[in-house]
Amino acid sequence: GWDRSAEAIEMAAIARTAQRFDAAGIESVDRLRVTEGRWFGLDCERECCPPEGRPVPQTSPASCEVAVSGGYALPDRSAVAAQLDPAEPDRRAAVAAAVDEALLADTELDWAEHRGRDLRAVERWMGSSELPGAEDIAVLGLALGDSHVRDHAIGRIGSGEYERNRVDLWIWLVRHLDADLVAPAATLAGFAAYRFGNGVLALEAFELALRSRPGYRLARMLMTALQAGLPPGTLAGIGGGK
Repeated sequence: GWDRSAEAIEMAAIARTAQRFDAAGIESVDRLRVTEGRWFGLDCERECCPPEGRPVPQTSPASCEVAVSGGYALPDRSAVAAQLDPAEPDRRAAVAAAVDEALLADTELDWAEHRGRDLRAVERWMGSSELPGAEDIAVLGLALGDSHVRDHAIGRIGSGEYERNRVDLWIWLVRHLDADLVAPAATLAGFAAYRFGNGVLALEAFELALRSRPGYRLARMLMTALQAGLPPGTLAGIGGGK
């Protein structure tokens, strides 16, 4: 049986912690006791929390590192690929309209102003924790058509300065851009995932880029590197960023 003296000490510690949370205005979702490889739900009487407890799921140092860094596991490759699925039609239509408007507005800018604006947009959104709306998606999607701007983004991803390399940002662009614009964004999504260590997502993104534009050289090069098993760190110097 369980060591009752140890159990009493543990239960007293849990009760004190719960009281302190309550005094601080923090609502406890549940109270769990973990001992000898089993966990016990103290506030749940349903079948999911039996009196005898349940075994603590086994994990590994590698999976813990991924979880701490913000990653998570998906059940299969189709679930990984689904992250790149097109957004809702109305949102894609709004982006397409914004692209048309941005193309008209771009005719009023000279080359230097145009590129400077695009580089600032990349910096702004890579440094943000948010995702862009339709107008900013359009600006970024068009900006990445300039290989100089795209390579700047590649370099910034490769710098390792941004949490998870803003994989979420590049996926967001992929999901909202039409096929004629999606290849650069998909390549960035793949590169960011590759550098983060998510090879499956990277491969799916590179394949999407090449389906959209079969001759897209950077996507082909990065996919070849991935399939050859090159470690992500070997790509740190790629691109034209700082």
